[in-house]
Amino acid sequence: MAGKIDDFASSRKDLPHRSFLLYFPCSWKSEPFKQEEDSHVVHCSRERSRADWKVIQEYLIPFVERERHTISSGCRLHPDNDLYRDQEQHKHHIDINEWRCGYCRKSFYEEKYLDKHFDLLIIGQTNFHYLVQSHGRCLADLCGALHCDLVMDSSPRKTKCNPSAATRNKHLCESVADSCFPVSNGPVSGRLHGV
Repeated sequence: MAGKIDDFASSRKDLPHRSFLLYFPCSWKSEPFKQEEDSHVVHCSRERSRADWKVIQEYLIPFVERERHTISSGCRLHPDNDLYRDQEQHKHHIDINEWRCGYCRKSFYEEKYLDKHFDLLIIGQTNFHYLVQSHGRCLADLCGALHCDLVMDSSPRKTKCNPSAATRNKHLCESVADSCFPVSNGPVSGRLHGV
């Protein structure tokens, strides 16, 4: 398998950097890539990021729009701070069994295969340096504060509360609220801070 990867990389003159490793797991779960010289690995769940974005769009943005407030680019909830936002905007759901890549126009039967296409091709070609320099841009890191697991899981779960996880999620939520909607910025920001 490694020979095929090296053949692919050496045949592609348009790749910005040849010394990267791709992980090909047995499952179709998205896995990160790795750059050899600095051992930087991007761990960011596309599915959890997508769920977080859904929570932001459905629950937070209506309050922000009603207050006529603009989320600053320094806020982790801003669309520019989502690692996968550009790729998600380049997905086109054509029909029930057809998804199309907005970059290259290639079609796929399921969204998970389009995601895999982005993981293997787009990252390796156009977004490689963008992803390597994207520390802190993983929306999935906010999953605990935004409760994305509840959006992802359609069946109700009956689990015991983990007090340390609940405390960690509360602090994460407060940190996001403090940085995105500082109370000192006026009454509108203060009202949004409490949402």
